[in-house]
Amino acid sequence: MNEKQLKSVTADERFLFAMYLALTLKGDFAGALKFAEKRKVLVEKNEKVFTNSVVDVSKEVHLDLITAHIRVGDLKIANDKLTKFRNISTRSGIDEINTDLAFYSLKVEEAHTGSIEEYRSLLN
Repeated sequence: MNEKQLKSVTADERFLFAMYLALTLKGDFAGALKFAEKRKVLVEKNEKVFTNSVVDVSKEVHLDLITAHIRVGDLKIANDKLTKFRNISTRSGIDEINTDLAFYSLKVEEAHTGSIEEYRSLLN
């Protein structure tokens, strides 16, 4: 299946999510980032379609985009997007957990690119 064959917004969103996951698993983080960006644009253009979803898709796309930027090494962009996510967060328990996970993933990646002492400090 490809994007041209999709018949609905939700099918398109699921396709983009599946491609994001598949490319992430393959280690093609730049490709995964492209699909995460497309998915975010689609969801933002069609917010009403996802209003009653079991999962808060609008928040999920933000978190996936943060993760994708971390994986490709765009740490400044990931940090900016994390700040924006905090601003749209409802501060629910799951939002706090997701924010913390993204924050610590970012910090670990920053430590990997820095000195060994910074990494040791982070681990402590």
